[in-house]
Amino acid sequence: MTLSRTIVMVSIQLWLGIGFVLSCIASLTLLGHEPAPIIVNGLAQLIQTRELQYGPLTVSLLNNGESGFAHFIIRKIGHFFVYSFLAICLFHLFKARDSIYSIILVLLIVTFIAVTDEFIQAFMPNRTALLTDVFVDIAGCLHSIFLMKLWYLCRLQKALA
Repeated sequence: MTLSRTIVMVSIQLWLGIGFVLSCIASLTLLGHEPAPIIVNGLAQLIQTRELQYGPLTVSLLNNGESGFAHFIIRKIGHFFVYSFLAICLFHLFKARDSIYSIILVLLIVTFIAVTDEFIQAFMPNRTALLTDVFVDIAGCLHSIFLMKLWYLCRLQKALA
């Protein structure tokens, strides 16, 4: 095994470990910190509909307040990019640019990890397991797969030119 593959594997394991530890934290705040007021106010002004249906949950500025609503949006964006980064690492590990089967393997592994994460959250106090979170995670994975394939195709086209 080459050094770069070892680094990618260790990165994946650390990323998963940190992700599962953070997933088990049951507080509403991000590690005990409130989001910056500019983020809270900006999100409140950006979201004009004041209510968002997310699976069985209804999240709104009225019910959750500006800070609670901002935390919700930040957590969902976090879901997207955490699994996006995981997909990039797996993409490199399996050299997925070469084969559709490797891409499918990356998608299946990310889906399995996302489902496992939500399953663990079902047993945590003050946490909920939502299928919609799995869909956000898969969207992050697909986002990375698309960008990585596009990047490799651009590199290939440049090399052939």
